[in-house]
Amino acid sequence: MPCFQFTSSIFCVCVLLDSYLCAAFKVCPAGWFKTATSRSCLKLIHTPENWTGARTKCQAENADLVIKLDKEKQNFILANNRFIHVWIGLNDRRQEGTFNWLDDTQKVRM
Repeated sequence: MPCFQFTSSIFCVCVLLDSYLCAAFKVCPAGWFKTATSRSCLKLIHTPENWTGARTKCQAENADLVIKLDKEKQNFILANNRFIHVWIGLNDRRQEGTFNWLDDTQKVRM
C-alpha cells in the first residue's frame, strides 16, 4: 500500500458503500462529503492506523478505503488534509511491487 507515516499520524479516506443503484440520490450521513461526479460519500478519518487497521475502521462504518482516485476525490483529499499521504484502497499485499485496487479493476506496477 503506497502510504507513508509523514508525522505521527496516518490517515485514510473512506468511500461509503451503497447497495442501491440510485446512488446519486443518497443522502450522506453527518460528517461525510457527497461528491458530485463519482456520486460517492467520502470521509477523511484522522486516526493513526496501518493499512489493515484503516480498512477495518472504514468497514466498521459500512465503507471501504477509496478506490479509483478521480480528480474530485484527489481534490477532496488535498482540501481536507494538511498532509499529502493517505491510505487508499490500493495495495501490493498479493505480490510485492504489483499494486491492485480492492476491486481488482486495475494493476499498477511500480
